[in-house]
Amino acid sequence: MTPFPPPNLQYKLAAIDLQEQRLARIALWRSCLLISLILSLGLLTTLPFWKVKHQSQIIINGKQLVGTKTIHHALEFPYSQFIWAINSTNLTQKLESIPSVRVAHINKQIIPPKVIISVEEREPIAIATFAGQMGFLDRDGAWIAQEFYTNIDGDFTLPKLVVLNYQSNYQKSWKNLYQLISLYPELKINEVQWHHSGNLFLQTKIGRVSLGTNSSRLSEQFKIMLKLQNLNDRIDKNKIAYIDLSNPNANLIQRY
Repeated sequence: MTPFPPPNLQYKLAAIDLQEQRLARIALWRSCLLISLILSLGLLTTLPFWKVKHQSQIIINGKQLVGTKTIHHALEFPYSQFIWAINSTNLTQKLESIPSVRVAHINKQIIPPKVIISVEEREPIAIATFAGQMGFLDRDGAWIAQEFYTNIDGDFTLPKLVVLNYQSNYQKSWKNLYQLISLYPELKINEVQWHHSGNLFLQTKIGRVSLGTNSSRLSEQFKIMLKLQNLNDRIDKNKIAYIDLSNPNANLIQRY
């Protein structure tokens, strides 16, 4: 046995050694490149370009009656802020705390950095008084103070329906009542009034109608009002104080 390996074996060992050195250099360069890339990206993300610095970078879509100032005031947006650090959930909750906003959605645009807000507002379908204040009601019975509709003086047509002495505990009754008002437009109901006792009065085509305090009878009472449409042909409306339908089985005409 010779003390030195054959020439072929020496060549193979040298080739393996060179290949291992080459792979080691490649791995080192890859590591350096990756570290440089990570550092560059980290540095890039800290550049002011990625910040929301001005109010012009907040885009508001879908609003009509809710004013821009009202939305920005509710947002309390801290300028300047990196786009990826903005908490969309927090901003959504702030916007939906505005009484005149039903639903809000927040989308973040990275390039260029923008916050895009989509607002679905509550539609005012009646002018309403609540605790001595003037405001509006939506179809779900949410009362909204007039100040939360800052664009109400524009091209918007004010609702013809008036609701007096509204209270929060009337919400369920109101939802049923408004559905029936919409279902029977021929009754021409233009005013809804709750007395302090809870007694409900309507101003209709046939005059003033008392519906009492039991809202479970509303559907039946509206059907009776429909049957009384031609009452004014028989009785002068000016001589009727109100029509008492609090008991649908006993229709009473209260005269002056």
